[in-house]
Amino acid sequence: MKVLVVDDDAVSRKLLAKILGDLGCEVDVASGGLEGLEKAMLDPPDLVVTDWVMPDMGGGELIRALRDSGFDRPIWFACPRDGEENLAEGLGAGAQAPVHKPFDRDEIAALLAGVGEGG
Repeated sequence: MKVLVVDDDAVSRKLLAKILGDLGCEVDVASGGLEGLEKAMLDPPDLVVTDWVMPDMGGGELIRALRDSGFDRPIWFACPRDGEENLAEGLGAGAQAPVHKPFDRDEIAALLAGVGEGG
């Protein structure tokens, strides 16, 4: 499975890419929403995982831009475990699931299993 990780924080980006890589994914990264949008449109991944707060284009904007362009593959958004306001907005923008920060390998593995089943 090819996954695009979009996050302006280098540490978070590398950590999530490592977890996904260890779980067998082919991972590409983008350091912001605009770069992520461009990469997703040029070579659509099977899954996009985006941070929620980024300076150039936030996660909600990225999700909406992808959906408006016809991107129909799963999108997850990273948010804090107590980020209830982000949860409703992210799902409303067209994302399938939140990925909680700090990242948990078991949570990510379970979410990936759902994508493999068409979720």
